[in-house]
Order: sequence, then C-alpha cells, then structure tokens
Amino acid sequence: MRRVFRDWGYIMRGIVRWSGRLRGVASLAVVLALVFVVQPSLTTLAQVVPPPPAPPAAQAVPVIGEIERLTLNTPGDVWSGGTIVVGGQSIIIPRNLLIDFPANRLTLQQTFAQAPAACQATGESGLARLDTCNTPGHGGLATIAANRTSSGNVIAGDVFFQKGIETIRGNITYINYAEGYYRLDGNPNDATTGVMVRLNDPTARHSVQLGAGCAGGPNCSPDPRFTDDPDNYTEAFETGYPMCIPSTAPRTFTDVLNLSGTPSAQLTARANPDGSGDLLCPTTNRPAPITAALLADSAVVLADDSRRLAPIQLGDSVLEMGNFETVNGVRFLSAWSTHVGVKIETRVAPGQPDYMTIDRMFIDAPAFQRQRSRADFEGKTTLETSDVLIWSTHHDPATNASHEFPLASTAGCDTANGKGQCTLIGGVPDHWRIKYDVDYRTTVAVDAKLYPCPQLKADPRIGAGVCPVNGLEDNFSVLSPITHEVHARTGNKVANPGLVTIDLLGNTATNGQYLFPMGIGLGGIEILDFAELNVGLMGTPTFFSGIPWNLDRRLSPNGCIGPCEATPQPLDPFPFEGLNPRTQAANVIFAGAGVPSGTYNDPTFTASPLTNDSNRILSFVDAAKGKFNGDTTILAWPPANPPAQPIVQMAGSVTAPGTPTGVAATVTSPTQASVSWTAPVANGGSAITGYTVLALVNGAPPKLPITVTVAAPATTTASVSGLTSGTTYTFIVSATNGVGSGGNSAASNPVTPGVPVAPVAPGAPPAPPAPPALVAPGAPLQSLTAPSAVSVAAPIQNSTIPVALGWTPSSSTGIAGYQLQQSTNGTAFADVAPQPGTATTATLKLPTGSLAAPQTYQYQVRACSGPTTCSAWTIGQTFSLTPLDDTAAANVAFRGAWSAATVAGAYGGTVRTSSLAGPSATLSGLTWTRAGGSVAWVSTLGPDRGIAAVSIDGGPPVSVDLFAATQQAAQVVFALNGLSPGPHTLVVTPQGTRNPASTGNRVDVDAFVAIL
Repeated sequence: MRRVFRDWGYIMRGIVRWSGRLRGVASLAVVLALVFVVQPSLTTLAQVVPPPPAPPAAQAVPVIGEIERLTLNTPGDVWSGGTIVVGGQSIIIPRNLLIDFPANRLTLQQTFAQAPAACQATGESGLARLDTCNTPGHGGLATIAANRTSSGNVIAGDVFFQKGIETIRGNITYINYAEGYYRLDGNPNDATTGVMVRLNDPTARHSVQLGAGCAGGPNCSPDPRFTDDPDNYTEAFETGYPMCIPSTAPRTFTDVLNLSGTPSAQLTARANPDGSGDLLCPTTNRPAPITAALLADSAVVLADDSRRLAPIQLGDSVLEMGNFETVNGVRFLSAWSTHVGVKIETRVAPGQPDYMTIDRMFIDAPAFQRQRSRADFEGKTTLETSDVLIWSTHHDPATNASHEFPLASTAGCDTANGKGQCTLIGGVPDHWRIKYDVDYRTTVAVDAKLYPCPQLKADPRIGAGVCPVNGLEDNFSVLSPITHEVHARTGNKVANPGLVTIDLLGNTATNGQYLFPMGIGLGGIEILDFAELNVGLMGTPTFFSGIPWNLDRRLSPNGCIGPCEATPQPLDPFPFEGLNPRTQAANVIFAGAGVPSGTYNDPTFTASPLTNDSNRILSFVDAAKGKFNGDTTILAWPPANPPAQPIVQMAGSVTAPGTPTGVAATVTSPTQASVSWTAPVANGGSAITGYTVLALVNGAPPKLPITVTVAAPATTTASVSGLTSGTTYTFIVSATNGVGSGGNSAASNPVTPGVPVAPVAPGAPPAPPAPPALVAPGAPLQSLTAPSAVSVAAPIQNSTIPVALGWTPSSSTGIAGYQLQQSTNGTAFADVAPQPGTATTATLKLPTGSLAAPQTYQYQVRACSGPTTCSAWTIGQTFSLTPLDDTAAANVAFRGAWSAATVAGAYGGTVRTSSLAGPSATLSGLTWTRAGGSVAWVSTLGPDRGIAAVSIDGGPPVSVDLFAATQQAAQVVFALNGLSPGPHTLVVTPQGTRNPASTGNRVDVDAFVAIL
C-alpha cells in the first residue's frame, strides 16, 4: 500500500482537541502545535440566536488512550472489523474502515497481518497492552472519533494508531556511518552515550542499516507499520529537502544523473569512514551557510546538486518523533519523522528540482454548524519565493483511481491580494500560507483574501473557466466534498514534471511535491467542537455520513485491493448520527444562512449541473468522465442505522487485584500456623496467579521476615512455618495477577504458637486449655438498594439514603454478636447504633453530602463471644457517597424532549420529566476508584407514571415501572452494585409506555447517587 504522512503538529492537535473534552487527557503528551482560527465576524456582527434544536439521540464519543485490547472479527477478510478497548471503553471498529498510522494507512486485518512475527504467531497485533507478544508491557495510543448510536453502541468512524508518542529534540553528537544510526546529546564522537536513533526506513530511502539494534524487518525496521514516508519525506530538513546518512556500505547504481558522463554506467557509492565521499549522499550538498538575500541574519545552505539528498552532520539540531524499541538488548528511538534544523535551499537552474513540505493544514468537514467553510494550508519550499499549487484528490468507485481538482495557489493568492499575502509573508523567505473562510451568508461579499475562487482564477495555470459565477456555490464547492488527501506541487515541478531525484540506493525518488493525508484523529479533517457554539450540545454526534468514503470505502485512497466491488461499501455497522449533514448549518448563528443550496455548474469540477449545491457534500467522481457528474453522482443517504449490537464484556483496564478478606489463623505446632482467607471480590481484570502470606509481630514484619507464597486458584490456605514459640503473630495476605500485587488484607486474629505450660503441683487438677482465638469476619461491603427512599432534608447535604452493609460471618462457634464501627470523613471509628447483634447485615441511613463535598465512610467489624472476647477487627474499604441532582449539568445530560418541573419532596425540589419515547438522560463523567462501586437512580413514583429503560455502559436495558397508587417523591427506583473500577455511564430512556393501572407515561429524573 502507498504510504502516507501526517504532520506531527496536527497529530498532537487532534489529541489536544479531544483532550479539552476529556479532562486530564492532555497529560498524555506535550502539545507541539495547536492551530485554532477564530473569525472576528462571529462576534462583531449582529446575530440571531434561535432556540437550539433538540439534541440528537446519537452523540459523539471521542476516545484517546492506551490500547488495552484489540480483536479482529474475521482474519481471512482484509476489510474485517473488530473491537478495541481503550480506557475500559469497548468500541466497535466497523468493517471497511481504514486505520491511519503516522505515515501509513492500513485495514484492521492488515494491522494484524503486518505485525512483528512473534505477534503473528499468536494472532495478535502487538499494539494492545494485554497482547502476550507485547514485551514492553504497554499498549499503543489510539485516537478515536466515534458515535454512540441511537441503539446504544459505540461505533468508530475514524481511528488513528501510534505505537508511541516519544519526541526528542537534541544535537547529533555521534554518527555510525557503517551501521546507519546516530546519537543525540551524548559526549562528542562517543559511540556509547546519548540517545540512539534509528530511522524507521524499511525502503532504505535515507539510510543503510545493520548491526546493533537490528531486527528482522527490512533495513532493520522493528515494525514497518510505523514506517516513515519515503515519497513525501518525513525525514527532511527545515524546508522539506530530504536528508540522508552517509553509508560505508557499497551500493551499485545506474548513473541516471550522468554524474560520470556516461548515463548507462554502473557506479558504486561508498562513504569514507568519516562519512565523506558518498556519491549518493554528498557533502557538497552541505556547503557553508550563507545569509539569505531576503532576510538578514538567516543562515541558508545552498545545495550544490538537488538531484541528490543532503547528509546530516555532527552538531545538527534535530526533532525526532517515533517510539522506543528494544531489539537484542539494544534500546533506541525508532523514528518515523526527523526534522533537521537546517534551512537548505535549491538553485534556480535547468535540471535542478526543488522540494516542499506542508507543515500544517485543515479543511472543515460537515455539518458546517459554524455556517462557514474554512481551510488553512501552510508550509515551506526550498526556493526563497515559494510557488505552490494544491489540488484536492477524489477517488472514483469503479477503479479507485485518483482525480485531482484545483484547491489553492500561492501565485494566485499573491496576484489577487498583492505580494506578501501568501509568500514572503513579513519578508520571510521559503515560507508560504493560504487560508480560506467562506461565509454562508448571502449578504457577505466574496473576499479575495479569504475565498478560493478569486485566487484560483488569478493563476492562469489553473484555467480561466474555473468558478464561472464566483458566487457562494462556486466557492463552497471548491472545498466540498471533503478530501481525504491534498496533493501539492511546486511551480517548478508543474513546469518540469520530468525532473529526477535519486535516493541513497540510487533509486528514483520524488521531488517538488507533497501528498498530504487527512483524518480526524490524524488531523486535517476539522470537525466542530460545539464548545465554540453551544456547550449544551457538546454531545452532538460527528457527521460521519457527510464524509464520502465512510458511505463508500471505494472512494478512499487504498479503498480497493484488486478490482473494486460493484456496489458501495459503507462502514458496517455505520456510526450513524441520525441527522442530515446537509441541513444542520441552517439558522445556527445567523438567520437565513446555511449550506448553499443553489444550482452549481463548474465544468472544471462537474460534467453536468448540480441542481442543489448542498448535495456537493455527498458527491463522487464519475470514473468515465473523470469529474463529478452533477445529480447523477450523489451518494445514497441515509446509511443504515444499525440495530443494537451485542456488547461483549472484554477485560479492559487491568489493574492489580483487590484484597483478600476473612483472614484467619490457627496454631498447628509450636513453630507453625495455618492461615486461610477468602479470595478478593475483584481480580483486576486478570486471573489471580498467587497469594503471599506475611507474618506480623506487633503489627510489623519481624527483623527476619516470614513469608509464604502459594499458587492460585488451587488454594486459599497456607501453612506458615519458622515461627518462634511463645511469640504472638497476626498474618496479612495479598493477591497477585499479571499486573502485580494488590493491597494487603486486614490482619488475622492473633495466635501464639507453643506457649509454655506452668508446672502443676502434685494432686492439683490441670489448668483448663485456653479457648481458641475467634476468627474475624469478612470485610464490610456496602451497597445501595431499590426500592428505598432518600430522606430529603435542609440543607440538602443533610439528606440521607439507606446504605446496606454486609460481611461474611466468622467461622468460629459461639459467636454472641458482631460489633460494627463507622468512621466518617476520616474521623475515629465509633460504634454504630443500633448494633447488628448476630446479624451479618446492617442498613444505615447515611447523609449524602453534596457533589462538591461528598461524604466519605469506612467501616470495621469484629466477632465477639462475650463482652470482652472478640476477634481482630476487619476493616472495609473507604467509599464516598456522591449525589448528583438533575441540575448537575456537568454530569447529567438530557437529550430530547425533557422539561423542568417542581415536585414536593424531590431531591433539590425539582425534576426533569418526559412522557415521550426517545429522550434520554445520561449520567457520565464519574470515575469509580475501586471494585464494588454502586449507582442509583432517584425518581418519583405515582399513579400517572410510566415505564423507563435503564442501561449501564451500553449493556442490555432494564425496565423500571414507576407506577404507584400514591405519589412518592425521592424514591430509589434502580440500583446497581459491584461496579468495576473506571468510568461508567448510566442512561435512562423513557419508553412512552405505562403499566395498565397507570393514567400516564410520565418519567421523572430527580437525581442519581453514586458510591465511588
């Protein structure tokens, strides 16, 4: 497959964009670039603010994080879908989705098929943390744009994989010309210090590699999926001039450049030990810097012969991007991108090619709720005055061939606006920039500085027929439909397409062009963050149905392998938003404005008129015409709205296991004790492999620790020997799984092996044996119950909710009762009232606290056979009660037809109510920190109440009937316990139905209560 490249700044930009919506994600990486264009007209012109539309049933689900699991549905199907788990979130990867890599694009099946050999042997990708072949122990990074569809499934529409996000800037202090690598920031010319860097260069475009750190991949590539881009030069100097590492390895090549005077001659290139003398990586392309003619104090290197690459040198400052690998004990950065901080320019002379790079770029994607289409293109060339032409590329569904259409021109921009607008901006050489902002208001005049048509028409190389009307429809249609790639060429390349460049092996290479891929996570495809318009609509879905290749994979680069299918190949299942991408821009900010809908007919783009220009969003190229073809080439819409898919519970976030409970000890000899326990409730998502028992004396390990390790799950008992007769011991137990060891249990009952017996006087009866120590009960576990009721009080934080506690009984006989104690917000433990007696449960009405200041509780319990004879305490985990009223907008999102109502006795006094089928209330944004968490929904029961469905994490819905003969406010109508650590989402959906005895369908959402 052809490899593609995306600028690092925009990769990180994608992370930043989503991290603003997922608090804390920004710590994943240092933000290297952020592009954000704000148009003054949005705030300075009179605006109308109509009531916002009803939120859609579907909603956007952006996910960024470590890949925990990655599975493939059908290994024999190259277009197969699968499932990915990131941050505990299970996401469907639909069939026909192409996944973006930093400089590559693969199907999910190819992601598995091209994995390192050890991973192929186990049927794994090697990118998931839980893959057995993943020796580093951490997963790759996934940036996913997905929708939670109306059926409740989370389905991806755009996926971007990175193996690592390591970024290093430093100076080259050592170059190994024999093995093709270098080091940064070590001692000068020291082969052992500094960070080792190997280019991930499987085609040997820039380097010839062997020796230390070499893997079985081509040219020592440890993972060719994360290759550099050999055609668009991700390993380059500041201006896009491609770099090379001189090599002492001999390379024979045909003299196509006529370096010898005999074009058909066979030449051999081989560097000297110091890197000089490499015919294919000549030091003559790195002469002494000179000052740029157009900019004082600017050091420029003028390459002698730009048909060949230019070498890196000691002292160069570089920015490396890639991931660390360890091969045969050698650790190095495997770089897919190298940015060398040297400005190399090319000579203006016959036969001399030039080079370019795009540093950053984006184009707005549907549904255009900003009521404008924006784009930004920026980069550098190796000529002081840049001359760049850019085309959008669109693939037809018959042959998957690429067809190019005019998009931008620096010369046209400068001609339409005056010199210095798009090149030599501020007098800076080599740099160029073009930006568009097409306003959908018909009252706004076409602006040559911000609209594409005036600039395209000003470049005679594009053709006088472009944009015949130069109206809103023309300008909108230059930028739509959204393109998956842009192809930029220099004016020198356009005028001289036969210019030749050769690489480090003497093979023909590219020049004067840059093919720039685009994606949502990858960057370039700009989707709207609704924080810019209406924070109440942050969950508005991503409009995947407005991006053509989602509706037909054949329209994507690499969208056909072999002959194309005869029918459209949409994402399956489709992450359908349920809304039309052509209509969502209407009247959002300005009344009367929306996606242009007049007639469109530009022979440069379309072979026949398009009756309604909004259909340009869904247009595709007719293979026979080589152009769009008006009303005959419009994709079918809408796509299939998928029914609910089974959500298979996959172990996601794997942690260390929980703590064992019920630890009990008995003496078995003067130097030995038997210890038993109950396995933890939570194994952390990975099977428990063993237990460690540690003996304590006075609450601490003895000077010579006494431990015993036993395997699991065969046993939950251990025999501990080596004890000292007469010494009192307690024991603690911890569990271990594939991640590590969990916390220590509460201490067991004390035992004293081999206590000496006092001599007995003749004739006196023997002393009675000491009673055995009581075995401690299990740790108290808390839960919420339904039905129950919240007792609402003033102030609201004094309201109480019943919390049930339970523990496993002591295994000792003769237990007279249990003593239960409570600690609130870290205070000292004190007896609860009333005490439980012999029961092993207790229900307590606990103050809820508030969302800003939740109440924290902890309980301990012990078994007693008399007033002073008791076992050791068993301490339960600390937990927090967290109430969330219906007004807690940061955590409770209402979508659809809900209205506020006052209900006497309700928590907070108000509820949200709906009687229709389809609206939903979603609780999210909470993180459960340990196993055994709980969540409850508080509602109103009554004679006119209906039926609702409740779903957790997209699981099967549970029906809740809210009918009661009399109205009862603040009732716990649904509760779920035993939640795993991590984030969870609860969705309440009114069904529009009722109990036959009810007089209405009304469903109230009063509050939620969580035990975290």
